[in-house]
Amino acid sequence: MIPLRERIKAQHSWFLSGQTHSLRARRQALSTLDRFLRAYREPLSASIHVVLGRSEDETWQTELVPIHAEIARCRRRLAAWMRPRRRLVWHHGRLCSYETTREPQGVIAVFGNAAWPLRYTLLPAVDALAAGNCVVLKPAPGQQAFSEILSAVIAEAFPASYVTVVDGDDQLAERLAAEALSHIVMTGNLVSAGRIMRIASRRLTPLTLQLGGKNPVIVCRDADLDLAARSILHAKRINCGQDCLAPDYCLVDEAIMEAFLDRLSWHLRYSTTADSLHDPSYQPALDQEQYIRLRELLPSGRIVWGGRSNDQTRQIELTVLDRVDYNSPIMRQEVFGPILPVLGFDSLIGQVSRLNLLPHPLVAAVFTKRQEDWKLVSKALMTGQVCLNSLPASLPLAPSHGAPAPAGHGQYLGYEGFHRFTYEKTLVRDLRFLERRRRGPQAADWYES
Repeated sequence: MIPLRERIKAQHSWFLSGQTHSLRARRQALSTLDRFLRAYREPLSASIHVVLGRSEDETWQTELVPIHAEIARCRRRLAAWMRPRRRLVWHHGRLCSYETTREPQGVIAVFGNAAWPLRYTLLPAVDALAAGNCVVLKPAPGQQAFSEILSAVIAEAFPASYVTVVDGDDQLAERLAAEALSHIVMTGNLVSAGRIMRIASRRLTPLTLQLGGKNPVIVCRDADLDLAARSILHAKRINCGQDCLAPDYCLVDEAIMEAFLDRLSWHLRYSTTADSLHDPSYQPALDQEQYIRLRELLPSGRIVWGGRSNDQTRQIELTVLDRVDYNSPIMRQEVFGPILPVLGFDSLIGQVSRLNLLPHPLVAAVFTKRQEDWKLVSKALMTGQVCLNSLPASLPLAPSHGAPAPAGHGQYLGYEGFHRFTYEKTLVRDLRFLERRRRGPQAADWYES
């Protein structure tokens, strides 16, 4: 096993050799990744089924399809992104030519996420490769079966000096963050991100963080309740609610609270299996610690639907709670699971003002038919993304992820990812020789006269 520091040094040497900089090399790297992911689709999906219990079809739809879509987008637009921008500037009596290019940063480290092992490990890697960098992938700890398959795939597809996988616990993650990296990308929780950020600050290593938070869904009194209930439950079922983009809680106008709870219960009754806790396709909690934490949150309110759990399989039934307030235990932390607390509000303006005093979420959604309510929420609420009458789970892959702190820091995907993992270099040329050719004889004639 090559020591970690030697791996990083080898990647810096590979990068400085210039083998990753050309448009052809970047497109070839993206094509190679796309080809190997398709070839090893079944082993990768099977390994995720082992560590998470997720079906292979769901892994294909929620993790691999977005990665292939990102690869195709980067390959299609990469030439335009790399094209220099030129302009003429009159600077202190001189005519200058400014040419701006985006240059790769160097070695990018990607810290994976336990809930989405492939998606949030390889999506940033795609953008980093498109930007012309070398990449170090650090999968989430405790998922040995997946890490072994990913390591084998990457080792067969790329030289270790170009793209490599390092597998280990949190101590290895801290050691990696302390190395001479050009950029760090991380999807995770606030505690882990704070620890990595403190270590990276010693070298002033820039970071891109996607941390999620308590994402609210606002249901106004004129909303389509069936549409709202279907959308919320669909988003909450994906990965069993263990997603940084999943709705965390609902804020419902008091005038329609009972009607909304009735629609939620109706859709749950007629859209779920009779015994989801013994359904192999129903995904369990990530680990025992996560399962215990979610179990302890169930008494935070009155159970309207669900509430059952299975200790052997770590499965928790999709549960709806009401009679919850902001002081309840479930409202003091991110749920990150199949529990949906429902709170009431009287004034939309007052509720938006209160939300802005809380830690800002990554995404928010509002269900309404009134344009005034939509404009109020979209303009006043501090969040990275606002959805109207829908949720991110039912929308195409967003062009970027960004949010105010502490939900995130920076953004990637598409051009934002290319921009994030490059730096701007400006080439300046003095064009005084053009001035002499054009103005010199005229000035001489003026002096002679």
